[in-house]
Formats: sequence, structure tokens, C-alpha cells
Amino acid sequence: MSEKARQIRSKIVGLLIRSARENAGKSQKDVAKALGVTARRISQYELGEKEISLPELEVVAILCNVPLMYFFDETATVTPSKVPSEKAMELRRKIIGALLKQARLEANISQKECAAAVGISTRRLSQYEYGEKDIPLADLEALARHLSVGIDYFVVPQSREQEMAFHEVSASSTG
Repeated sequence: MSEKARQIRSKIVGLLIRSARENAGKSQKDVAKALGVTARRISQYELGEKEISLPELEVVAILCNVPLMYFFDETATVTPSKVPSEKAMELRRKIIGALLKQARLEANISQKECAAAVGISTRRLSQYEYGEKDIPLADLEALARHLSVGIDYFVVPQSREQEMAFHEVSASSTG
């Protein structure tokens, strides 16, 4: 994905985040608190100055009571549940990383080749695969395209057990 395309995608996602937040009657501080970041960071996301990761976007969707696919396809109808904890977001980052690695291995593509194809370092790709670093949406979309998987490969839980574990971690961390 070209740098220009990344910037445009970030601005589109930012506008959608702002729209969802405002329609839900939430302030930037409300969203920042849920994500464990500053209100300035939310402003940067909404202006397209900084890229948001999928786990963060999932929290925004839940908090603003919009389907996650709203940020990808406005025709989706999903009922969000309660906002996951930081521990649950860490788990999602690891799950997304594992799915990324699985897709890359199934495509029989080396880390070096995959990273080069999407314009990131091999080290960065490794950090993504091990859940050590949030994956900006633009990178995740580019990786998904290169690996010939849809974004829903990462969005939809792969099993009911995963979904239940995600919600259990979230519930046990908040209660």
C-alpha cells in the first residue's frame, strides 16, 4: 500500500471513528479512557494523523455501539457487547498475530518476503506475529491482501471457544 493510500485510509477510518463517537454521545475523553490512551491520541486517530490498531478499533466499535464492520462495510449488522479490558485487548493482539503467522505459513511465504511486499521491516512483522505490537489497520489490510485472506479472517473469532475466552478474560479483568 502506498504512503498516500495509507494516509487516505487513516483519514477515512478517523472520520468514521469520529462519527461513531459523536453519534453515541461519547467524548474523546470517554474513548481515551476505554483505550487507556490520551484524548490527544483519539484526536490524532480521528484526524488520520495516527493509525489505530484492530484491537483498539474493536473497543471503539463496542463503546460506540456500532458493528466493527461499520469501519469496513456499513451494511453489516452486529450487536456489540461490553468493552474489553486491557488484558482482553492484549489477548486479541496475540490472537491476531497468531492468525497472521498462520496465514503467512499457509501461504508458504517467508517473513522477509512478506515484510518486503508490504513495506515493513522483518522485525516489525515478527513483533506483529508475536502480539508484541499493535498492527495499524493499513498494515493489517496490506498483509491480508498479500496473504490472500480477507480482513474478516482476523475480525471474526475462529471458534466459539475463542470468542468465549475473549469475553471471559474481559469479564474477569473488570470484575
